[in-house]
Amino acid sequence: MNFAMRLSVLALLLFALPVRAQEETFTVMSLEGTARVQRSQKRAWEKIDRGGKLYDNDLVETFFQTKLILQFGSGNLVILGSNSKVLLNIAAKTESDRTITEISLTLFGGGVFSKALKSCRINLYTANAVGVMDSGSVTTIAEGKTGETGFQVLGGLIYVRNIAQQKGIELRPGLTTMIQPNKEPTAPLYITHRHVAVLKHYFGDEYITTELDASGIKPTDERSGGPAGFSAFSGRSRGYVDEGMHKPLFSLNKIYGSILDERAGHYCFYRPMPPVYPPVDGKGIVALNTDFGISDREISPRLMPVFSWHQGRFSGGLRFSFLENASDQFTAGFTSLAGILDKIDHLAWNTDDDAWALYAGAIHHITFGYGLIVNDFTNTSHNNIFHPLGLKGHVRIFDELSVQAFTSDLSAPLISGIYITFEPSLYHLGAGYVADFNQYVQPIGSSRSMRYASLPRSDSLFPDVEHFASRVHCYVVDGAVDIVNRYDFQLKLVVEFAQKLYNGKDGYVTRMPSFHCDVKKTSFGGGFIVESGRLLSNQFDISSMDNRYRIKSYPYNEFIDTVLTPNNVLSRERHTMGFSLFLKINPFRGTDIDLSYKQDLIGKRTVKVVSLDTIVSRTVPFDFSFRLRAAINDSLLKFIRYAEVSLQQSHGPLYPAGMGLPFYSWTFNGGYDVLTVPFFFNIAFETGGRFFYIDTGRRRDDRISRGDLIGEFRAGINWGF
Repeated sequence: MNFAMRLSVLALLLFALPVRAQEETFTVMSLEGTARVQRSQKRAWEKIDRGGKLYDNDLVETFFQTKLILQFGSGNLVILGSNSKVLLNIAAKTESDRTITEISLTLFGGGVFSKALKSCRINLYTANAVGVMDSGSVTTIAEGKTGETGFQVLGGLIYVRNIAQQKGIELRPGLTTMIQPNKEPTAPLYITHRHVAVLKHYFGDEYITTELDASGIKPTDERSGGPAGFSAFSGRSRGYVDEGMHKPLFSLNKIYGSILDERAGHYCFYRPMPPVYPPVDGKGIVALNTDFGISDREISPRLMPVFSWHQGRFSGGLRFSFLENASDQFTAGFTSLAGILDKIDHLAWNTDDDAWALYAGAIHHITFGYGLIVNDFTNTSHNNIFHPLGLKGHVRIFDELSVQAFTSDLSAPLISGIYITFEPSLYHLGAGYVADFNQYVQPIGSSRSMRYASLPRSDSLFPDVEHFASRVHCYVVDGAVDIVNRYDFQLKLVVEFAQKLYNGKDGYVTRMPSFHCDVKKTSFGGGFIVESGRLLSNQFDISSMDNRYRIKSYPYNEFIDTVLTPNNVLSRERHTMGFSLFLKINPFRGTDIDLSYKQDLIGKRTVKVVSLDTIVSRTVPFDFSFRLRAAINDSLLKFIRYAEVSLQQSHGPLYPAGMGLPFYSWTFNGGYDVLTVPFFFNIAFETGGRFFYIDTGRRRDDRISRGDLIGEFRAGINWGF
């Protein structure tokens, strides 16, 4: 009996050995880069090597700059591109007295190329879409967060549908479609050169070219139209398409920017409307600008011609300023370093939408993370005749990791910062450092470069003899997670923290928890904000350079001046608590409204009051900041390419402290800008105006008077050739 049982067990083992060998498998034909596999019934990940086997229910993941080629059945192929994750299923199936190999590819994110050559069926699944193909070749792209899916047919026929619906469409070679959540497939588009360029990059030139040639597919020119039943691309659509070319791999923006543009224009999220640059099209641009600064005492005119050239990824420009300074001296800026550097209008390589970019010149709109400390920073000052040659840049190291940095002035890099962003899937993690190395040093240079007021230098460091308060070294960390991420509704939870690096006791700012919500062309949110010591929210913003250095003099003592900086007027014992809110909306086509508000509800010992021989802490209640910006473009008014009005104030009650009047602050300013479309000979016109407060030096008592209000009005003409 024991012998019979042993014989039976041995027979079962002998018959079972070939089962795995006869099982349908994928063979790794080629691997460029790094990929790994999680076997079924195992939790550990294994490295994939060329020549290896992949089995049913294996989960495969590729990494940056990776191409994995798999073969199955009779010469059928599957290619996984970079940063892709796919569940593999494979089995033999009998149909009509013949055996075929049926595979199912569940694409969680990324891209896959599939080619059914003989005796097989390929089923493609994503979070939103299903595709079935018996013969032919197709590429499938899926967005990891939203599940939005695109198919591009290179050969044969494929049937595609939304996974939640029964109705679908059949695509022939040369067509492409996109499937969004709870939507039927979009009207087919003809494959364009953009599609082909992206597909060749990720799946290999030889495979894509072979399929195109075999099917006789001629990609269309995106600029001339070509989509089946889809409106032609406007100039704005093309610009929006370009924005996606350097977003994360296989982002739907890369291939379906036109569809997303049209969707966003009708029922999707809020889209900001940035200022237009360059003002006219053309490789070369000549601009002639003039402006007038008006105060109660004088008028300060300026003439400024600008010449710029745009060639491929590079652009550069020269500018020349001619005006009188605050000392009534005519200057063209050829006798000082600041004036010579001012002749460089800008030097740029690539743009903000590229994988990396550098820009030197007057820098604007610098924001780190969600803007807790660095929020829309600019390095220019209204009182400076010459703009500083700042530098900003960014690099996208790989899909989820990017770095941005700036310095306010290459000749004197007093204000500088760096910020690193890591955004895996639904999460955001950010960390940065920003510094103002010495607030007692004026970045605006000598008195000859001051336009409205000759601000003296003080040899005294009073009231900060130890020199501590004149420095700002601050680190920032923030994090966010998408609670809801749908194509028509998004909700994000955000936490932010910043602290000055001075024994950990010189101030911190937190904004947590806060939320950001996006729905139907509207973005809104808010959170609780706490500040302490000598650190401010929005420390570096649009008003920073104007409020960075002021002098308070005493009429009865010619030896002691008080140097006022944004930080040394604050008390080390300062504590405030309040809230911040924002609302951004596109109420109509071609319009943009951006409103933000921050209000302190509770505050104690907020500022230092400095008199001739004493320094005491004082509470200034209900500090608040706000910003309102409204813009339109030629989608609303066809002859206005871009127009904007703005009004803002940053911590108004603190600068100067205790004035007691709303909107009566060194940081209160506003203005308007208008740029027309080119009317004739590719010539466009522009105009604008600004108002702001500058301590013109009548009393220097840190109090705003009528003579401190300045108005600027400008006009210009731009010709592109």
